[in-house]
Amino acid sequence: MSKWLKILIPISAVIIILLVTGYFLLTSFLTPSRMQTIAQKFAAEALQRPVEIGRVGLRIGFGIGISISDISVPNAEGFRRGPMIEIEQATLNLRLFPLLTRRIVINRIELRNMNANVEQNKNGQLNITGLMPQEAQGTGWAIALSTIGVRSSRVQYWNAQTRTEYVVDNINTMTYCIFSYYC
Repeated sequence: MSKWLKILIPISAVIIILLVTGYFLLTSFLTPSRMQTIAQKFAAEALQRPVEIGRVGLRIGFGIGISISDISVPNAEGFRRGPMIEIEQATLNLRLFPLLTRRIVINRIELRNMNANVEQNKNGQLNITGLMPQEAQGTGWAIALSTIGVRSSRVQYWNAQTRTEYVVDNINTMTYCIFSYYC
């Protein structure tokens, strides 16, 4: 064997062992129940409302796939009862290697069977205004998003002042956007 091959084989073996060990450590640490707790806490803090989340799944390869089932955000006080947003399945596809440079690059977010109830109460307030994030100190991470998909979804608007309702049903769209934010 050549000198380079004698050096390359052990280095390659060490890298493969480290990758396999890291994968098993990560998947044993990020159990479905732990991921559900993390996702629920993160979503509740971001939306400033309680959030219920069903099953959370993780797939790791050259990218990271996160799937979240049965998401429910309750309506705000002063509005009709029931959920403001329900999503049967949300899927996020992230790139793995940009995470090493403190960048979150989301290739795609797909929402399936989403029901969004937007309301305006008798005082003229919208139920979605409380969802807007307030200014916060960041940790130096950059976030980029390229594609948002919505499948088999519905948006309902109710105006309590005029007692009118509008419904857009069976929404199927894919939006390509370039969004980048440094926080």
